[in-house]
Amino acid sequence: KWAVRCFHRESTTHDRDRRYQAIAEKLHEPAVASSGYFIGFDFQKQGVMVDGKPFPIVKMAWAKGETLASFLEDNHGDATALRNLREALRDLRRFLFSQHIAHGDIQPGNLMISDGGRKVQLIDYDGMFVPSIAGIGASEIGLPNYQHPERIQTSPWSEKLDYFPFILLDLALTILIDDAACWDLTQSSDEKILFDATDFQAPYASSAINSLISRAKHERELRAFQAICTASFDCIPHPDVYESFAPTAS
Repeated sequence: KWAVRCFHRESTTHDRDRRYQAIAEKLHEPAVASSGYFIGFDFQKQGVMVDGKPFPIVKMAWAKGETLASFLEDNHGDATALRNLREALRDLRRFLFSQHIAHGDIQPGNLMISDGGRKVQLIDYDGMFVPSIAGIGASEIGLPNYQHPERIQTSPWSEKLDYFPFILLDLALTILIDDAACWDLTQSSDEKILFDATDFQAPYASSAINSLISRAKHERELRAFQAICTASFDCIPHPDVYESFAPTAS
């Protein structure tokens, strides 16, 4: 099965064609194509004909599994499934960074989960960063509930785009593994996992973050997360060193 995307607005520059062609070329590289993290993706500059004029399309394989949003709705109380998912996301993160790729919109609707949380696939590559288009600029800013506030304001463009959402998801899963009640405590849903954009904008005043800090077990990581939210985008730490950014709990 295939999904086909047609563009309903005419591009005024060649940036769109260049962007999608670069993404397709990167995804067709042997190491990336064989990773299992991406679905088949092809940009066809002359994909459809309308009144004798060609228009581009994006052709994508139909993704299997369920979205992260659906998976967490059903499994937020299953510590084993959440551990599987956390490890799978860490593996995905390391692979993307090793290839100098940023998906650009890491959020529950763009992550397909299968095999009890052990397998993750990415969909929706419209905002993807790859090195060959480093100079072209961002086309999207991602879903605000999973993005650093400065990204929403300034639309930066680099392979660091996914640092914040990966830190956020890792932190949220770690908390839920230890305390499933935090899902209901923070009124989590398919639109947010523990936190939302308002928490990032004012992290020290956030009732969700402060209520989780009061439960004590993850105070160190949560205080570090507050600092990340108020730091500049360029100062977001690499997710692999996130723990070293966390201050000692008082």
